[in-house]
Amino acid sequence: MSSVKNCRAVDGSITAEGNATWGFGALCGAPWGAPEITDCEAVGTKITVSGEGNRLVGGLVGFVHRLLIRMCDGFVNMRIVKVRIREK
Repeated sequence: MSSVKNCRAVDGSITAEGNATWGFGALCGAPWGAPEITDCEAVGTKITVSGEGNRLVGGLVGFVHRLLIRMCDGFVNMRIVKVRIREK
């Protein structure tokens, strides 16, 4: 996979509803194999995740493995809500 360079996410919106969802970020959810993210920015993005067992949610990137992030900015509004399911 190639590097992510010189990109902007402006005034976006991400909403995930459900259980066991993962990998949410304003720029990228899970950039598998990308060696680096450079000179990127997320501004005014809103991330809302609700449900049980949700994980790997981040402002810029949801999940990384052996990734270099440099010279990036993030101004992101995140709301994570855990919804409990009652069994009858």
